[in-house]
Amino acid sequence: MRKKSKKLLSMSIATLVIISTLNSSMVYAAEESNESQKIQSVEELAMAVEMAQADGEITEIEKNDILSNTPLEVAIAYVASLQEEVKQVLETENYSVAAAYSSETLDEDTISSNTYYINDAVSVIVDITDVAENTITTRGATVTEGGASKALGDRKTTGTYKETFLGITLAELKLTLGYTVNSSNMTTRYASTSGSTVSVGSVSTSTEITDDEAAKVGHDMNCNGSYDISIAGYAGLNIGLTLSVKWERNIDSQTRYIRWKLDTI
Repeated sequence: MRKKSKKLLSMSIATLVIISTLNSSMVYAAEESNESQKIQSVEELAMAVEMAQADGEITEIEKNDILSNTPLEVAIAYVASLQEEVKQVLETENYSVAAAYSSETLDEDTISSNTYYINDAVSVIVDITDVAENTITTRGATVTEGGASKALGDRKTTGTYKETFLGITLAELKLTLGYTVNSSNMTTRYASTSGSTVSVGSVSTSTEITDDEAAKVGHDMNCNGSYDISIAGYAGLNIGLTLSVKWERNIDSQTRYIRWKLDTI
């Protein structure tokens, strides 16, 4: 009986070893299969997007499949490779984001937004906000319209430029111009790229104020922002933005009409 038990035990151990080996092979094969489905290059991603949009709009299933198999580095590099197409679309659609206010709405936030589609997977979203900015300096000058007093003082305009891939923001670039509405002119206080981010890699930025005063009607203040995006192992990307704040006209002797505009350069 002991010999039989030993024989059965040996067979059981051998069976377990075979099953374990088979399971390990299956797991390895599955991992290898999953790895082979990963999109490894810009060319592979371009092909996946082209195939997905060949029969119309990219479906939610196709979108999720591409996103789950695409490293962010490859997605950013793919968008970077389309910058000529981005430029063409923006030029064709007369790209700019403009908004305006008069002193009647001086204390209110102003928001303007546009979306430009490069293809079914890539879009550019551009926003402008203009808000009052509290500073240490107190200014008492006011303008009056319809019996309502609106304080002159410090404001800031921020343009936000986003490049997205299948709804995921890969780069969000900001350009802010701080300025002061005075009784006789408008003057700049600073320019900033604070808040600019990329989903992977790094971005280095710089600003330059190119016109620091709107001395009279028809004049504007301008600043530029430069954004260098670096992605390890991939070609870098440089984007330039310019922001303009213009004293466009007087509605009457006490009311100004001011316009903002964000453009690529």
